[in-house]
Amino acid sequence: MWPRIFWRAIFLSVNAAVLLASAKAQQTLCVVEGDKMLPVVKMSEDRPWVVKNGKTAKAIVHRYTLASAEEFLPLFITVRDFSLGTESLSMNNSSPANYHYHVSAVFESVYRLEDVFIVLDMDTKEAGKVIFAYEVGTLESRVARGLKLNFPNNLNFAEGHYQVHMFVKGREVFHSQQPFEYREEMWDRLVARRINAVQRAAPKPLFAPPPDYPALFRQDKAPGRVVVSFRITPRGAVLDPVVVEATAPEFAEAALAAVRVWRFLPKVEESKAVETVVSLPLEFAAPVGSK
Repeated sequence: MWPRIFWRAIFLSVNAAVLLASAKAQQTLCVVEGDKMLPVVKMSEDRPWVVKNGKTAKAIVHRYTLASAEEFLPLFITVRDFSLGTESLSMNNSSPANYHYHVSAVFESVYRLEDVFIVLDMDTKEAGKVIFAYEVGTLESRVARGLKLNFPNNLNFAEGHYQVHMFVKGREVFHSQQPFEYREEMWDRLVARRINAVQRAAPKPLFAPPPDYPALFRQDKAPGRVVVSFRITPRGAVLDPVVVEATAPEFAEAALAAVRVWRFLPKVEESKAVETVVSLPLEFAAPVGSK
Protein backbone atom coordinates (compact mmCIF):
# COMPACT_ATOMS: atom_id res chain seq x y z
CA MET A 1 0.00 0.00 0.00
CA TRP A 2 1.26 3.41 -0.89
CA PRO A 3 1.95 5.65 2.12
CA ARG A 4 -0.69 8.27 2.72
CA ILE A 5 0.71 11.69 1.87
CA PHE A 6 -0.92 15.02 2.47
CA TRP A 7 0.05 18.68 2.56
CA ARG A 8 -0.72 20.75 5.60
CA ALA A 9 -0.78 24.52 5.04
CA ILE A 10 0.22 26.79 7.90
CA PHE A 11 -0.36 30.52 7.51
CA LEU A 12 1.31 33.12 9.68
CA SER A 13 -0.22 36.40 10.77
CA VAL A 14 1.29 39.45 12.42
CA ASN A 15 -0.06 40.40 15.81
CA ALA A 16 0.10 44.20 15.60
CA ALA A 17 0.44 44.61 19.36
CA VAL A 18 3.32 42.17 19.51
CA LEU A 19 4.99 43.76 16.50
CA LEU A 20 4.65 47.23 17.97
CA ALA A 21 6.00 46.17 21.34
CA SER A 22 8.99 44.38 19.84
CA ALA A 23 9.70 46.80 17.00
CA LYS A 24 13.13 48.31 17.21
CA ALA A 25 14.54 51.44 15.72
CA GLN A 26 15.44 51.50 12.06
CA GLN A 27 17.81 48.84 10.81
CA THR A 28 20.51 48.10 8.25
CA LEU A 29 20.79 44.64 6.71
CA CYS A 30 24.37 43.39 6.90
CA VAL A 31 26.26 40.35 5.69
CA VAL A 32 28.70 38.90 8.20
CA GLU A 33 31.95 37.89 6.53
CA GLY A 34 34.48 36.73 9.07
CA ASP A 35 34.80 39.53 11.61
CA LYS A 36 33.27 42.15 9.27
CA MET A 37 29.67 43.37 8.96
CA LEU A 38 29.08 44.68 5.43
CA PRO A 39 25.87 46.67 4.78
CA VAL A 40 23.76 45.29 1.93
CA VAL A 41 23.02 47.97 -0.69
CA LYS A 42 20.87 45.82 -3.00
CA MET A 43 19.67 42.30 -3.74
CA SER A 44 20.25 40.99 -7.25
CA GLU A 45 20.45 37.55 -8.81
CA ASP A 46 19.31 36.09 -5.48
CA ARG A 47 22.44 37.41 -3.84
CA PRO A 48 23.21 40.40 -1.60
CA TRP A 49 25.51 43.09 -2.93
CA VAL A 50 27.80 45.11 -0.69
CA VAL A 51 30.46 47.77 -1.11
CA LYS A 52 34.05 46.49 -0.97
CA ASN A 53 37.01 48.77 -1.59
CA GLY A 54 34.67 51.41 -2.99
CA LYS A 55 33.02 49.04 -5.48
CA THR A 56 29.69 47.23 -5.40
CA ALA A 57 30.17 43.46 -5.49
CA LYS A 58 28.37 40.22 -4.67
CA ALA A 59 28.78 39.19 -1.08
CA ILE A 60 29.93 35.82 0.18
CA VAL A 61 27.03 35.04 2.47
CA HIS A 62 27.89 33.44 5.78
CA ARG A 63 24.88 34.88 7.55
CA TYR A 64 22.69 37.98 7.75
CA THR A 65 22.28 40.28 10.70
CA LEU A 66 20.37 43.49 11.33
CA ALA A 67 22.31 46.41 12.76
CA SER A 68 20.91 49.65 14.16
CA ALA A 69 20.80 52.60 11.75
CA GLU A 70 20.59 56.31 12.48
CA GLU A 71 17.18 56.91 10.94
CA PHE A 72 14.68 55.91 8.28
CA LEU A 73 14.97 57.20 4.75
CA PRO A 74 11.86 59.46 4.58
CA LEU A 75 10.03 57.47 1.90
CA PHE A 76 6.94 55.26 2.07
CA ILE A 77 6.07 52.00 0.31
CA THR A 78 2.58 50.54 0.28
CA VAL A 79 2.62 46.77 0.85
CA ARG A 80 -0.65 45.01 -0.01
CA ASP A 81 -1.88 41.42 0.03
CA PHE A 82 1.07 40.28 2.12
CA SER A 83 1.11 36.53 2.78
CA LEU A 84 3.69 34.39 4.51
CA GLY A 85 3.36 30.71 5.24
CA THR A 86 4.68 27.16 5.04
CA GLU A 87 3.38 23.86 3.76
CA SER A 88 4.50 20.56 5.23
CA LEU A 89 4.54 17.05 3.80
CA SER A 90 3.48 14.24 6.18
CA MET A 91 3.53 10.50 5.58
CA ASN A 92 1.35 7.99 7.47
CA ASN A 93 0.36 10.58 10.05
CA SER A 94 3.97 11.12 11.04
CA SER A 95 5.28 14.46 12.21
CA PRO A 96 5.26 17.11 9.50
CA ALA A 97 8.48 17.51 7.52
CA ASN A 98 9.77 18.80 4.18
CA TYR A 99 8.45 22.29 4.63
CA HIS A 100 7.83 24.53 1.63
CA TYR A 101 8.04 28.23 2.31
CA HIS A 102 6.15 30.93 0.42
CA VAL A 103 5.82 34.69 0.52
CA SER A 104 3.80 37.00 -1.70
CA ALA A 105 3.00 40.72 -1.69
CA VAL A 106 2.25 43.69 -3.91
CA PHE A 107 4.36 46.84 -3.61
CA GLU A 108 3.67 50.40 -4.74
CA SER A 109 5.35 53.79 -4.31
CA VAL A 110 4.50 57.35 -5.29
CA TYR A 111 8.13 57.83 -6.31
CA ARG A 112 10.26 55.82 -8.73
CA LEU A 113 12.54 53.74 -6.50
CA GLU A 114 15.47 51.56 -7.53
CA ASP A 115 17.19 48.70 -5.69
CA VAL A 116 14.22 47.90 -3.49
CA PHE A 117 14.34 44.77 -1.37
CA ILE A 118 12.33 43.22 1.45
CA VAL A 119 13.69 41.61 4.61
CA LEU A 120 11.82 39.19 6.88
CA ASP A 121 13.15 39.18 10.44
CA MET A 122 11.75 36.03 12.02
CA ASP A 123 11.81 34.79 15.60
CA THR A 124 11.15 31.06 15.42
CA LYS A 125 10.66 28.55 18.19
CA GLU A 126 12.63 25.96 16.33
CA ALA A 127 15.67 27.90 15.10
CA GLY A 128 15.68 31.22 16.93
CA LYS A 129 16.23 34.31 14.79
CA VAL A 130 16.18 33.76 11.02
CA ILE A 131 16.58 36.52 8.42
CA PHE A 132 15.60 36.30 4.76
CA ALA A 133 16.12 38.97 2.09
CA TYR A 134 14.55 39.15 -1.37
CA GLU A 135 14.89 41.44 -4.37
CA VAL A 136 11.86 43.55 -5.31
CA GLY A 137 13.75 45.58 -7.91
CA THR A 138 12.56 48.89 -9.35
CA LEU A 139 9.22 50.40 -8.41
CA GLU A 140 7.88 52.77 -11.03
CA SER A 141 5.81 55.68 -9.75
CA ARG A 142 2.31 54.49 -8.79
CA VAL A 143 2.72 51.16 -10.61
CA ALA A 144 2.04 48.04 -8.53
CA ARG A 145 4.70 45.33 -8.58
CA GLY A 146 4.11 41.83 -7.25
CA LEU A 147 6.46 39.34 -5.62
CA LYS A 148 5.81 35.60 -5.30
CA LEU A 149 8.32 33.11 -3.93
CA ASN A 150 7.91 29.43 -3.19
CA PHE A 151 10.78 27.11 -2.31
CA PRO A 152 11.74 24.26 0.02
CA ASN A 153 13.00 24.96 3.53
CA ASN A 154 13.66 22.72 6.50
CA LEU A 155 12.23 25.08 9.13
CA ASN A 156 8.67 25.38 10.37
CA PHE A 157 7.72 29.04 10.92
CA ALA A 158 4.26 28.32 12.27
CA GLU A 159 5.25 29.14 15.83
CA GLY A 160 6.91 32.52 16.20
CA HIS A 161 6.70 36.13 15.10
CA TYR A 162 8.16 38.13 12.25
CA GLN A 163 8.74 41.68 11.18
CA VAL A 164 8.81 43.09 7.66
CA HIS A 165 11.47 45.61 6.66
CA MET A 166 11.64 47.48 3.34
CA PHE A 167 14.90 48.89 2.00
CA VAL A 168 15.86 51.24 -0.83
CA LYS A 169 19.55 51.20 -1.80
CA GLY A 170 20.34 49.73 1.61
CA ARG A 171 18.38 52.21 3.72
CA GLU A 172 15.21 51.27 5.55
CA VAL A 173 12.01 53.11 4.58
CA PHE A 174 8.52 53.35 6.04
CA HIS A 175 5.87 50.92 4.81
CA SER A 176 2.24 50.03 5.39
CA GLN A 177 2.95 46.76 7.22
CA GLN A 178 4.29 48.77 10.14
CA PRO A 179 1.72 49.70 12.82
CA PHE A 180 0.47 53.25 12.41
CA GLU A 181 1.55 54.24 15.94
CA TYR A 182 5.07 52.99 15.30
CA ARG A 183 5.38 54.91 12.03
CA GLU A 184 4.17 58.10 13.70
CA GLU A 185 6.71 57.73 16.49
CA MET A 186 9.52 57.21 13.99
CA TRP A 187 8.37 60.20 11.90
CA ASP A 188 8.39 62.32 15.07
CA ARG A 189 11.94 61.25 15.87
CA LEU A 190 13.06 61.97 12.33
CA VAL A 191 11.55 65.48 12.45
CA ALA A 192 12.87 66.21 15.92
CA ARG A 193 16.41 65.23 14.91
CA ARG A 194 16.34 67.62 11.95
CA ILE A 195 15.17 70.65 13.92
CA ASN A 196 17.34 70.02 16.95
CA ALA A 197 19.33 73.17 17.79
CA VAL A 198 17.47 75.17 15.12
CA GLN A 199 16.54 78.60 16.49
CA ARG A 200 14.33 79.91 13.69
CA ALA A 201 13.14 78.37 10.43
CA ALA A 202 10.20 78.38 8.06
CA PRO A 203 8.38 75.10 7.42
CA LYS A 204 9.68 73.00 4.54
CA PRO A 205 8.65 69.68 2.98
CA LEU A 206 10.22 66.47 4.23
CA PHE A 207 8.05 63.94 2.38
CA ALA A 208 5.92 65.50 -0.36
CA PRO A 209 4.94 63.18 -3.23
CA PRO A 210 3.59 65.14 -6.19
CA PRO A 211 -0.13 64.88 -6.91
CA ASP A 212 -1.36 62.63 -9.69
CA TYR A 213 -2.30 64.32 -12.93
CA PRO A 214 -6.06 63.62 -13.46
CA ALA A 215 -6.75 60.98 -16.09
CA LEU A 216 -9.66 63.06 -17.42
CA PHE A 217 -7.26 65.65 -18.85
CA ARG A 218 -4.55 63.35 -20.21
CA GLN A 219 -5.83 63.56 -23.78
CA ASP A 220 -6.14 67.35 -23.83
CA LYS A 221 -3.03 67.77 -21.64
CA ALA A 222 -4.62 70.77 -19.98
CA PRO A 223 -2.54 72.53 -17.32
CA GLY A 224 -4.01 72.92 -13.86
CA ARG A 225 -3.49 75.02 -10.77
CA VAL A 226 -4.69 74.51 -7.22
CA VAL A 227 -4.09 76.53 -4.07
CA VAL A 228 -4.36 74.50 -0.88
CA SER A 229 -4.42 75.89 2.66
CA PHE A 230 -3.55 73.64 5.61
CA ARG A 231 -2.09 73.52 9.10
CA ILE A 232 1.37 72.15 9.84
CA THR A 233 1.58 70.86 13.41
CA PRO A 234 4.71 71.11 15.59
CA ARG A 235 5.26 67.43 14.64
CA GLY A 236 5.26 68.29 10.93
CA ALA A 237 1.94 66.58 10.18
CA VAL A 238 -0.66 68.10 7.84
CA LEU A 239 -4.13 68.86 9.23
CA ASP A 240 -7.33 70.25 7.71
CA PRO A 241 -6.27 70.78 4.08
CA VAL A 242 -8.75 72.98 2.20
CA VAL A 243 -8.81 73.97 -1.46
CA VAL A 244 -8.81 77.75 -1.79
CA GLU A 245 -8.99 77.81 -5.58
CA ALA A 246 -8.71 75.29 -8.41
CA THR A 247 -9.01 75.29 -12.18
CA ALA A 248 -11.13 72.10 -12.03
CA PRO A 249 -12.56 69.79 -9.32
CA GLU A 250 -10.39 66.91 -10.54
CA PHE A 251 -7.22 68.92 -9.91
CA ALA A 252 -8.56 69.85 -6.47
CA GLU A 253 -9.17 66.19 -5.56
CA ALA A 254 -5.70 65.17 -6.71
CA ALA A 255 -4.09 67.99 -4.74
CA LEU A 256 -5.93 67.10 -1.53
CA ALA A 257 -5.04 63.40 -1.87
CA ALA A 258 -1.36 64.31 -2.13
CA VAL A 259 -1.24 66.94 0.61
CA ARG A 260 -2.93 64.69 3.19
CA VAL A 261 0.09 62.35 3.27
CA TRP A 262 2.78 65.04 3.23
CA ARG A 263 5.16 65.53 6.10
CA PHE A 264 7.02 68.74 6.89
CA LEU A 265 9.75 70.11 9.05
CA PRO A 266 7.66 72.51 11.17
CA LYS A 267 8.09 76.21 11.65
CA VAL A 268 10.57 76.98 14.43
CA GLU A 269 10.51 80.12 16.57
CA GLU A 270 12.98 80.70 19.42
CA SER A 271 14.13 77.06 19.22
CA LYS A 272 10.56 75.75 19.57
CA ALA A 273 8.44 74.04 16.92
CA VAL A 274 5.12 75.83 16.47
CA GLU A 275 1.97 75.27 14.45
CA THR A 276 1.53 77.34 11.34
CA VAL A 277 -0.98 77.77 8.51
CA VAL A 278 0.27 77.87 4.93
CA SER A 279 -1.31 78.38 1.52
CA LEU A 280 0.52 76.48 -1.17
CA PRO A 281 0.02 76.71 -4.97
CA LEU A 282 0.34 73.44 -6.90
CA GLU A 283 0.91 73.50 -10.64
CA PHE A 284 -0.20 70.54 -12.80
CA ALA A 285 1.35 69.64 -16.14
CA ALA A 286 0.53 66.58 -18.22
CA PRO A 287 3.12 63.78 -17.84
CA VAL A 288 5.55 63.50 -20.72
CA GLY A 289 4.34 60.91 -23.19
CA SER A 290 0.81 60.79 -21.78
CA LYS A 291 -2.12 60.13 -24.14
